[in-house]
Amino acid sequence: MKKRTFFFAFCFFSLFIVAFVHAQQGEIVWQQSHTGESLTITVRQALALPHRSPAILRGNIIQHLCGDRYLFRDPSGEIVIIINTWRGLYISPTDFVEIGGELRQSNKNRQAITFDVMIIRIVI
Repeated sequence: MKKRTFFFAFCFFSLFIVAFVHAQQGEIVWQQSHTGESLTITVRQALALPHRSPAILRGNIIQHLCGDRYLFRDPSGEIVIIINTWRGLYISPTDFVEIGGELRQSNKNRQAITFDVMIIRIVI
């Protein structure tokens, strides 16, 4: 009896944790350290930030370049983004999206800046 109760309690707890984690996917907000404000910026502002800076960008993914590289555009400019996982999303160039990730500078060419996407979601 005790084993069965423990088993059902464990299953219920596991199911609760899985549902909670699933509900939180795609809802991560990068935050500045100390202020607690989200760092939603434009492409122009992103290009001025240092290597490995976290940021959130809003705009459109307008073109597939090659492999996991895409061209992202907002009203201030364009940047190459790297998307390793789409999490089942189908996005067209007309969809307005919010992407969260880190800015990366190339080791060979410091002018080559890309944005490594960790979170992507369609903004309605």
